[in-house]
Amino acid sequence: MEGRDYGEVVRDGRLAAELEVLGGAPRFKCPYCKDAMGVRSKAIRARTEFRFYFDHLTARHRETCTGRKGHSPQAILARRFGLCKEGALHKAFKGWVRDSLDADPSFQETKLEERWWDIEVVKWRQPDVQTQRDGQRWAIEIQLSTTFVHVIAERMRHYRKNGGRMLWLFKDLDLDQFRLSEDDLFFANNRNAFRVTPATVARSQREGRFCLEGVWLEPRLEGGTIHDEEVRREVFFDDLTFDTCSRGIPRAYAFDYEGHKAQAERDRMAWQEEQVWSHRREAFETFYVALLRGEITDYKERDRRWEDLRRLFSPVGITLPAYAKEAPDLDRLLVIGYSIKHGQGRPMGIGFETLAELGHHAHKIWPKSLWFYRCMLRAHHQLKTVVSQDRTGKLQAKMKGVLTSLARGETTFAPHRSWDPLMLRLFPEVGPLWLADPRQVATDALKPRQQAKKPQEAMA
Repeated sequence: MEGRDYGEVVRDGRLAAELEVLGGAPRFKCPYCKDAMGVRSKAIRARTEFRFYFDHLTARHRETCTGRKGHSPQAILARRFGLCKEGALHKAFKGWVRDSLDADPSFQETKLEERWWDIEVVKWRQPDVQTQRDGQRWAIEIQLSTTFVHVIAERMRHYRKNGGRMLWLFKDLDLDQFRLSEDDLFFANNRNAFRVTPATVARSQREGRFCLEGVWLEPRLEGGTIHDEEVRREVFFDDLTFDTCSRGIPRAYAFDYEGHKAQAERDRMAWQEEQVWSHRREAFETFYVALLRGEITDYKERDRRWEDLRRLFSPVGITLPAYAKEAPDLDRLLVIGYSIKHGQGRPMGIGFETLAELGHHAHKIWPKSLWFYRCMLRAHHQLKTVVSQDRTGKLQAKMKGVLTSLARGETTFAPHRSWDPLMLRLFPEVGPLWLADPRQVATDALKPRQQAKKPQEAMA
């Protein structure tokens, strides 16, 4: 579990592992007696993975293998709840849930504290509230006191195995005060938690929809660091998503924390890469655009500045040619790229007046660069410019021939990829287009369309 955050340890190491044990495939086993082991917690409140430890799940092995002493979970449960009567708060919560469901006509046959038998009519559970919606049975459990993780897992498995779905509700939504059993549910539930209150009951009755108060975490990226922001809001039951996470845990959530966290991680990686490449890209572009415009006339200055660029790019794994314009394949791509980006409809560093003329030249002399020409035109919205310059329509006809050739798998116009690591950093805006499979893109572009093509679509 090293390197995992606290929430992932709770979700994957505790509740998911308990469900795997119930399914007959325990993930954690004692290296000595081979008994199944679970992740248990020390009696501390700190939200850190260091509070957890492995313990045997079978009393016989716990005693003979480790010599651990103390009461079993079953004994603790019996001592804690055996002589306790149902509290007034628990009754109130069940009443609020019932009143909320009664106000929503999509729910029927709502019952409190009735047994839910398994398919074989042998084992049963007694949810706080059970109901039906669109032919689906639902169990609603209200988490008011601490509960062993294996009890939570057993309830989840019972309802799922016997044709039901479930929703856990909380007493309070103060995340900082959650006990471990509440953490077990919260982190397994895509970092969402819900409860009913007199205010949500009133809204349910006003609007005829089961209303809940919810709290969840939303990952936010700021300055290259991801932090979780707490959000609380009233939501309706029919706005919740019910699914099963990758670890097999059934969950209900209003906000998809895991999906947004994955996107935030991608954005963070992009941000970090931008920190590495932005000044390098700017330095390279400043030099090469000036070179193409003829603003650098002293060859000693040119060579000195190029050597500075070579030293700048070397630490990030890019080896530039010994001299500027020494590599023809690279120079062609740069002429095309910077002409389309900065030329304002005119090529730079080559004796042509229009981008259409540059396209004709690339088709005849630089066929391996033509795909980059096409991608840059699309990325910088220059298709209309080239179409207006291509008054005879010959370039459009040539580009259609290029697409046909690529769709057939021919290599005449297939792009060189040797400079991809550099080009993707110098022209990140073209990345998705440039990396796409030319054969597949050409095939898709040539598919017949119901409506007549616009002139610039021939360039596509």
